[in-house]
Amino acid sequence: MSRFHKKSSTRRGLIQVPRRRLGWRVTAGILAALLPAAAPLEETNRDGRWLRQLCTNNELADVSVCDAYILGIFDSLARWGPAPRCMPAGVTDKQALSIVTTYLSSHSEDLLLPADLLVTKAISDAFHC
Repeated sequence: MSRFHKKSSTRRGLIQVPRRRLGWRVTAGILAALLPAAAPLEETNRDGRWLRQLCTNNELADVSVCDAYILGIFDSLARWGPAPRCMPAGVTDKQALSIVTTYLSSHSEDLLLPADLLVTKAISDAFHC
């Protein structure tokens, strides 16, 4: 079997391409079509103001989003970030939430920074990481 695709048509202009190259071109084309659909992180409004508003709101849904956001980052740091080396064992969810909400309240000058960075900074500062 030839390493080139066989012509399936007698149309002029049909180019023979090695199978490997064709596969990569198809994959690259699919990725190129999908990537512009993803919103860049810079276009989101998830900064410290957004997080503080969620955490201080009286709506249960907003507070739940705040808790889930903070605890998701906290768990991620505890497993893969610098925190396992410096965070004491047994830190509760309530403690983690308190650390971040206190940080947001006392560092209003940082609220324009991305929310995930502020959560990371609050936890790192609390445990001297």
